[in-house]
Amino acid sequence: FASMLGYSHEELRVTPVTEIGADDDKEATKSRLAELFAGERSSYRIEKKFRHINGHIFWVDASVSPIGDSEGNVETAITVNVDINDKKQFEQEMQEMNENLQGKNEELNAFAHSVAHDLKNPVSVIKGLADLLQTDLYDYEPDELYEVISKIKKAGQSMENIIDALLLLSRVRDEKISIEPIDMSESIQIALMQLEPIIDRKNAILHIPKEFPSTIGYPPWVQIVLTNYISNAIKYGGEQPIVTVSTEIKD
Repeated sequence: FASMLGYSHEELRVTPVTEIGADDDKEATKSRLAELFAGERSSYRIEKKFRHINGHIFWVDASVSPIGDSEGNVETAITVNVDINDKKQFEQEMQEMNENLQGKNEELNAFAHSVAHDLKNPVSVIKGLADLLQTDLYDYEPDELYEVISKIKKAGQSMENIIDALLLLSRVRDEKISIEPIDMSESIQIALMQLEPIIDRKNAILHIPKEFPSTIGYPPWVQIVLTNYISNAIKYGGEQPIVTVSTEIKD
């Protein structure tokens, strides 16, 4: 026991066992020993934390049995301490790994939900425009038809951008993203184009600045953020949502 905790035999002889126990374990140890010496316990076994002479926690499996006199009075106790420090460290590491894995799973679920949300908008645009073409194809003038097809292509490009951004995100630890100037007016227009169905359905009123300050970043991710913000503002803005996009330059 002395070698486990780094103390000399003499130090252990003059130090109460409760004094070398971990601070959060002292009262429980005193209580068990009191019950043992009062004859209320025949013996007990517990995984217990001690304080190593260097200050760190050291775990043992302690089996404590009373030694009594001829009249049955408990005079002292004998303890067998088995070193389980490696076992407890392994358990702690496994617990941390499980907690980390649980956190990663929650992140993955949230990420999958976000991806589905991001892709749903351009898919809705493509489906809606395709339905219009299927129903009224021969009623369109060439210019109108060209405009619809252009919107379908833009929605498809938006989906491709989202997928490319996700692929980049999956390897972002190994590669650097490309920070570049962003045309925020164009990004807003792309977002509004993707959100046309919900804008029409909710009869939303949008206030968009005519000009935006110079901006740099990674365009595909900024595009996703803009689309999500405006989409949520429309969805949760009441019967006829009024959505205002504004900018502010800070030092």
